[in-house]
Amino acid sequence: MKKIFKELGLRNFLKSFFGITKDILIWPKGFFKIMPPSGGYGGPVLYLGLCFLIWGVLKSVTFFNPFFFLVALLSFFFSFLGSAILLFILKKVFEVPATYEGVFRITAYSAAVNLLSWIPLIGFLFSLYGLWIKLVGLETVYGVSKIQALVAVALSFIVFFIITLPIGGFIFIWA
Repeated sequence: MKKIFKELGLRNFLKSFFGITKDILIWPKGFFKIMPPSGGYGGPVLYLGLCFLIWGVLKSVTFFNPFFFLVALLSFFFSFLGSAILLFILKKVFEVPATYEGVFRITAYSAAVNLLSWIPLIGFLFSLYGLWIKLVGLETVYGVSKIQALVAVALSFIVFFIITLPIGGFIFIWA
């Protein structure tokens, strides 16, 4: 039986949120196979926002530092810029017929790792897993090779870092 993709919505909210999170963390290729590259921004924006909100609260409480909540808020907004940069690189370097919405959806759902990346000492490993999830998403949704996806993501990180350097660019790459 083929699984049907369901956007995050207010109806059955917790079940929907945890279902998406479980699928993306445990079964990323299958998740992106059924995720449509279009369908609106509401669900992905809500999911991304919640992941960063939870990350910001848990990281701030863990380290007794409210600065992390600000980082989470800024990271949420910079995710839109990061998606645009990644789209530009996919289109110009690899001539992939990607859309902003599709790339943003991959970025948003890859944020599931933020629910675990706040954990001291091992959180960095979850952040790396988030990078892997993004690569799998690009490969699955747009048919690029893992190497092309890796190069596109690496180039987008470099461009993003340069653009955000005046306000602490490195912070937002690993948030």
